[in-house]
Amino acid sequence: FFSLESHTHPYFTTFGGGVLLDPKNQPVKINYALTLQLRQNIPSGAVAIADFENPANIDKPLRATHVFTSTKNRITLISPHLSCVTNGRNYRVLVTLYSDAKRTRILGTHEQLLNFTLPPAQLQQLDIRQCQK
Repeated sequence: FFSLESHTHPYFTTFGGGVLLDPKNQPVKINYALTLQLRQNIPSGAVAIADFENPANIDKPLRATHVFTSTKNRITLISPHLSCVTNGRNYRVLVTLYSDAKRTRILGTHEQLLNFTLPPAQLQQLDIRQCQK
């Protein structure tokens, strides 16, 4: 479940990412996670919006938002729960950094691919819902 490909952005680069599974819940809860390493200070009030590819409906991305209020070295963006996945597939996440909450100016974008791959036996054991093709 690790990230495959990253494009460097002036403000951040990918530190890590993948797919989170919470098997304590039935059905298993599945989320994307993307951790970004900050390359420089990001202005307070800036907003990062991550649009994670939605396997159930590509036209409706799953969105996570982070508002910068203090200096941190890293941030982690976690998507809402996925309703299904397709095994052995790369999923796209696009992070857009805006200057403020009103999104008046784009400071930059960052694209990352995340891969979801599990052995078929483990998919079945965890009872993970597969998306219809």
